[in-house]
Formats: sequence, structure tokens, C-alpha cells
Amino acid sequence: MPALSLPETHPWPFGTAELTAGLRRHTGDPALRIRSIEEREIPDRRPSVGRIRGLQVEAAGSTGTYTFSLALKEPRQSGTTRAGSAGPAVREASFYRDLASYLPVRTPRIYALEPAGKWIVMECLRDGRQPETWSAEDYLRAVEQLLVLHDTFWNLGDDLAVYSWLARPLDATLEVHLRIAEDAVSRLLAAAPQEIRQKPLPWEVLLPRLVERARGIAAVLRQMPATLLHGDYWPGNIHMDAQGRLVVYDWQEAGIGPGLLDLVSLVQSSAWWFPKVPLPAEALVAHYRQGLERMTGQTWDETEWRILWGHGLMWVFLTRWLDLLANTPVPLLRAQAETLTALWLAPIHACLQEFYPEA
Repeated sequence: MPALSLPETHPWPFGTAELTAGLRRHTGDPALRIRSIEEREIPDRRPSVGRIRGLQVEAAGSTGTYTFSLALKEPRQSGTTRAGSAGPAVREASFYRDLASYLPVRTPRIYALEPAGKWIVMECLRDGRQPETWSAEDYLRAVEQLLVLHDTFWNLGDDLAVYSWLARPLDATLEVHLRIAEDAVSRLLAAAPQEIRQKPLPWEVLLPRLVERARGIAAVLRQMPATLLHGDYWPGNIHMDAQGRLVVYDWQEAGIGPGLLDLVSLVQSSAWWFPKVPLPAEALVAHYRQGLERMTGQTWDETEWRILWGHGLMWVFLTRWLDLLANTPVPLLRAQAETLTALWLAPIHACLQEFYPEA
């Protein structure tokens, strides 16, 4: 049977030669030839920015036949373009090409990618524990993996800066993120129904006030040691197999900043998506703080931590959630209004009142 040769018009963005080269590197078989590529459903896939498709690739080589279960990721930009910084697609491709091999955590095996990140072919992670079924021990394991990542790059912000594609929202691209936040507030206020915009404080007051304080919030967070950030660390971006081993994926928001921001993402995103997280937020935070003290010697007293946590909460909402909410359909905004208030708006209102009281 001859090797596969894709016609000029085909459903895949990559060429046969590109994928063949990647599979040969993986198998060590220089005679490998692709016989067929078929699309396969990826079960239990969560919504994502871009298109993700499953592929089954049949191949043959000098050592026999192969069957590969792969995932094709075609990222796309969401929301306002972050002019002046590397886009998520470029960042993720650069991460897998330049940095992933240095990490102490497992990441998906990459077989082929387009240099600008327009497409990435990676291993398809199957048969994992669904995040909704994670136990308390699973969450603690995810915190421990986060600690290992942060400890490896602890206080190495200047060294990581050589990777110019890493996000640096607290300093290098601060003004870019402020423009995005301002635009998101305008769109959100225009779209959100009047009946959900009144608590805990009218959104017309609360959200612009948060944006006005963004530079001060960033200044507080810059005082913390910088490390490598995943940028969107939560169970939806972590594959856990039956043995509890973790693979962390979706590195589109990888950046430099205080590890606290990844912890905020873990706590808040889990509470947003899963109504019954098996551990309270306080337990996850305590586990992280204890591990950080053990690994790095870094400690904060309770007052210092309350200030830092409050600023991290405001920053994550400001730079990630505002834009997401501005692109959320109105029916979903209405359905999630109570959760949005309890999880984000009421705590942010309290933080602004405590740390930035109006004159």
C-alpha cells in the first residue's frame, strides 16, 4: 500500500511531510509512511478558544505498523487583540518549541506544529479522570504540581524575560491589558441586562473603578517574587490519568509573574465551573502556602497574604474574566449572575473598599 499523499484541497491544515517527519522523530523509524488520516471524536471535550479535532493516523515503517491517536489544535484569538504582545497561538507554539522540555511537569507530546501556532498536532489525552469527579486528594495533587512548577522558576523573572513571547502583563504589556479591560467594560455594560447590573454595587460604578485602580494593583503584585505562570491553571486544563499522573496543557497564557495568580485561577475557575469542589478554597490556599514555605522559604503573615490575595483576585478578573464575560451570550450572563456576584463581584467590591477607599 503506497504512502498517503494529501490532495491540494484536504481537511487538514498540515501537509503529509510535516506530520510524517514528526512521527518519524517520535518512533525513531526513518522509513515510516502515513497510510491514512481519519477524524475521530474527542469525548468530553470542554469549550475552548479555537478548534480541536481528534485524528487517528495509521502508518507503517521498518518495524511494523502504527496507530496514533492525535489531537489537532487550531487556536484563534478571542476578544480584543492584544496588539504589542505575542498572541496566544504564537505563545503556545513557542512554549512547546523552546521551553516545555525544561519544565518539571508533564506536558502533551507534540508531533508537529506551525511556527506561528496556527496549528499544533499533539497526543490525544484519553481515559482521564473527569475534573467533575476529582477528589480532595486530586486537588491537592494539582496544587503540589503547581508548587513544583513555581519553585523551579522562583525569582527567575529576569532570566525568563529572554523568552520575549512570554506574557508580561504586570509590566511590559500593562498598558495593552488596560486598553483591553476598558474595552471589555464598555462592551459588558452595553450587553448585560439591567436587572443583573445592580449588586453588590452598580456595575457602571464598580467596573470602571476597578480599571482605574489597575496600575496600583499591578504595583502591589510586582513586589512578589516572579516565576513561570501557566496563566490558566485549573482542572479543565489538566489531564489526570487513572494513576493520578498529571499532564498540563493549554499554555496559551504562559507568562511571568507572581505564582499567586495561578493559584487564584485554580480556586476561582474550579468554583465557577464545578458547584461541588471537594475542598474549600482555604484548604487549597493553605496547602500552597505551606508548600511554598517548605520549598522556597517564602512566608507572609495573614495581613500581608490578605492584601496579596485580594490584589491577585482583582487582577485575574481584570485581565482575564472581564474580556471573557464581555464575550458571553446574554442568556448565560443572566443564568450565571448569582455565581458571578458571589464569586467575583462581591469580593472585588470588598477589596476596593478596603484597599482603595474613595476619598
